[in-house]
Amino acid sequence: MINLFYSYNQQAQDLHFSLQAAGFDEPTVVIKDGGFLPSKVASPLRFFLAQAGSDFAGRPRYFNEIDLPRYWEIKANSQNGQILDHGQVRGKIEYARQDRRRMVAKVKWLDLNGTVRAIDHYNQWGWKYAVTSCDAKGKEAMTSFFASNGQEVLVHNHLTGDYLYNDPDGKLISFGDINQLVAYFLQVSGYDASSIAFNSLGTCLFSAMRVKPTPDKNLMFWQEKSQGGVPDNMRYLLEGNLNQTKIVVQDQNEYQKLVGQLDPEKAKMVHFLGQIYPFKRENQHRSRALIFTNSDQIEGLKKLVEALPQLHFDVAAVTEMSSRLLNFGNYDNVSLYPVVRDDDAAELLKTDDIYLDINYANEILNAGRRAFENNLAIFAFGDTLHAPSYTALENIFAAGDVEGLIHELETILADQAAFDAVLKRQHEFAGAETADHYRQVLGEWQ
Repeated sequence: MINLFYSYNQQAQDLHFSLQAAGFDEPTVVIKDGGFLPSKVASPLRFFLAQAGSDFAGRPRYFNEIDLPRYWEIKANSQNGQILDHGQVRGKIEYARQDRRRMVAKVKWLDLNGTVRAIDHYNQWGWKYAVTSCDAKGKEAMTSFFASNGQEVLVHNHLTGDYLYNDPDGKLISFGDINQLVAYFLQVSGYDASSIAFNSLGTCLFSAMRVKPTPDKNLMFWQEKSQGGVPDNMRYLLEGNLNQTKIVVQDQNEYQKLVGQLDPEKAKMVHFLGQIYPFKRENQHRSRALIFTNSDQIEGLKKLVEALPQLHFDVAAVTEMSSRLLNFGNYDNVSLYPVVRDDDAAELLKTDDIYLDINYANEILNAGRRAFENNLAIFAFGDTLHAPSYTALENIFAAGDVEGLIHELETILADQAAFDAVLKRQHEFAGAETADHYRQVLGEWQ
């Protein structure tokens, strides 16, 4: 039995954690490998690179350690970087994560017109494991993947969709598409693919259908949004075209929408099951509110601070703060943290019990998710919301409705039961589950 995920995005990570927490600790394979997968998560690419003798040791490259033409320079911040030749941008650096460590995942090289012509891909061990060439319009044309010793292992033609694999015996194996490649990997890698849990009705499903022999049991986790109707590939599964398939929908609203369009018998094959989240602590109902911000544009901050003297506001930024924001340090109930350190940011998430997602511009430090994991009560305005997956609809206020937010904060600060009700709503909205419920729903599949 294996888990087969298309990518290792936040939803896939949550599903993986949920399955493990419930005792379903099956091997996990991710199809789209961007070079930074956890060590215990497999991928076809990593398997092929290992077969070619790759040494999976080392550390990621930092922004100032990439391969660079002589005399060119790099300008970088915590979000991204640029490569300059006499002041002209000739490259763009993308980081693996937005965590200020500036670990390089991609370098996009530009021609004199600013069009991407090549992309260097770096992995968590610091070697350039792939190079993509692009056409005159910047469209990806060909990607070559390399082992740590420089051997070309796999070539992907983006125009035709096919792959060419150079196996350890020197034999060239051609695959017409990614589905054939994944099916081949599952058959030669030694994994037990007799039962497959997958989270995509595209590549994952088509790959599972090509595995020989066909899996005996299948478990489909639907983590996307349907476009008004039941997806055709889901109907294909509901018609019994793949052995013993159970469908699990991980969003409550999406589940209600789908089963409402199915006849009773088909609806019985579809189940709702949220996620088991890695909550780090219980909320202590303290009168402390946290704001992480990337700018001094914070909706209604002056009104909030002055209307709620009983609430202490911690405002943290990863950069220096403007004079406008620094002026809030004159209030007794405000503490400012410019250029906040990672340790201090983590400590604020432990000591504060309310998170105000009310800053404009980009989210920093994955703030919404981290606030949710630390059980902070999250509030936002409709035009400042960064973490819609973890913010209950009742806790999202209309743009400019600062008075509404003030009233809600006054209520929960004065009434612990009201505070707990907000947290319960938040958990229910995000689909927080228990290990027992996971085992109850999935037990028979195993």
